[in-house]
Amino acid sequence: MIVVLCVYVLQQGVKKGIDRLNLILMPLLLIIFVGLLVYSMYQDSFLASCKFLFAPNFGKLTPQVIVDAIGQAFFPYL
Repeated sequence: MIVVLCVYVLQQGVKKGIDRLNLILMPLLLIIFVGLLVYSMYQDSFLASCKFLFAPNFGKLTPQVIVDAIGQAFFPYL
């Protein structure tokens, strides 16, 4: 099914195929993201998850953690 859709889009070209499909799929992606957000808001651990993600714990910040973060930023594939 996906291969047939890809062949059809590529046969149509950039303007007719990719642009037309993009007009459908980008709003659909936004709808999926909003749906996932609403679904996750109804889970029991939503507030604990938000606190974990957005409330920093500076007590765990050590010089070694900073060096490791800089190493990952400049040498991500080592």
